[in-house]
Amino acid sequence: MTFRMIRRWIFLLLCIGTLQAQQVPEAFYRQCAGDAELQMLRNWPEIDRSTHGLTRAILIAESIEDSTDDARFQQQFDELQAAIGKKIKPKYSPKKKSEKIFKYLHKNVFQKYVLIAKFSETFSTHKYNCVTSTILFSLLATHFEIPHTVYLTPNHAFAVVDDEKDKRITVELTNPKNGFDYKDGQAEYIQYLLEYKLITAKELTEKGAMQIYDEYIEERRAVEPVLLTGVTYANMAADAATRNQFDRALCEMKKALRIDPNYEAYALRYKYYMANLISGAPSEYLRYWDALTQSFRLFPQDTLFTNQIWTAVRAVFHELIHQKKDYEQAKMLSHRLKEMLSQNSRFGQRIANVDHDILAAETESLLLRGNFQKAYEQLLPIANLYRQLPWFQEMHVDVGTRYAYQRVQFGDIETALSVLDTLIAIYPDFKILRSTYVDYVSLHISGSMFN
Repeated sequence: MTFRMIRRWIFLLLCIGTLQAQQVPEAFYRQCAGDAELQMLRNWPEIDRSTHGLTRAILIAESIEDSTDDARFQQQFDELQAAIGKKIKPKYSPKKKSEKIFKYLHKNVFQKYVLIAKFSETFSTHKYNCVTSTILFSLLATHFEIPHTVYLTPNHAFAVVDDEKDKRITVELTNPKNGFDYKDGQAEYIQYLLEYKLITAKELTEKGAMQIYDEYIEERRAVEPVLLTGVTYANMAADAATRNQFDRALCEMKKALRIDPNYEAYALRYKYYMANLISGAPSEYLRYWDALTQSFRLFPQDTLFTNQIWTAVRAVFHELIHQKKDYEQAKMLSHRLKEMLSQNSRFGQRIANVDHDILAAETESLLLRGNFQKAYEQLLPIANLYRQLPWFQEMHVDVGTRYAYQRVQFGDIETALSVLDTLIAIYPDFKILRSTYVDYVSLHISGSMFN
């Protein structure tokens, strides 16, 4: 398993706020998932928890959706089961059964440890890592009725076998020589806890060395084997991140969060990849719009994280408004953002400020090109929505009076007066509107209209 992105970096960047992700909508991972994968993710809560269900889920996660490839892998697995079955007798203890499996795998299947390994290629390349090897061991242990538990930590996966007389045997698949009944300095650490009175002898007796070790040194948690599908996605995300493909890494992490939404390590890694995306590609923010904005819905209560996302989003609007002058796309994105954040009051004023910038920039652009009529007409339909806002009042009155003056210059006094009539009805407190109206009427009556 390749959780090599050091967690303290993530905490320095993004630790404030709620870590647990909200439920991940299907649209979040549709852009990087095949049909079978979409169906699996959509129906994940009801996923088949059997060994066949686990195998199928992992293969789909690795984009093995062709039935022929699936059948070929299953045949290879069946042959492996049969070969190991010849070495295991029903009377063997769980320890002896699991040791037979461990030794057979390292002699005949696992040949080269790599950080990034694919479960679907285990039999063809003989490459493995802690995730793929633990998956295969768990499948075989289940078949041979060996009681065991799969554990995850933020940087590792392994199995523990429950032997007779309550003995627990750690099976560290990435260590061919000493991985079976692996100790990892446990005895020395327990002695340290006792000597420095961090635990009592009574506590050690009641809980046992393994539980004490778990509580003090490891962030391990027991998981259903099928949740290793999420780790598969997390590893693919890490692989993409090593190539600086952080948009792809984020998509894979969203799938992992769908599989296991309560796993803190996934939330941390998602935020870490997003921080890299933001810091490394400011000119590409528009391209990554979906990845950026979907983060608001994944972690709505994480103020620090969403503020960082907003900085990037604001840069997108600045590019569209002031550089590309693509006001239509800016308005479309603003509308989508309002729909997404309708339940998040923290962003209401920020989006209103964006709408203000869009409107002001587009209006100014129209005025500079002499298109007073279009500038006026685009403000009129939204007057009821913004009429109470001082900035809009001033903009609307300024644009309207300039348009009216233009019509007067062209001898179209009727349109000028109609525009002023409309503005006076909306903004009765603006004295300039009434005085201008009176001036134009007087000029018209006197017949001295720009002779």
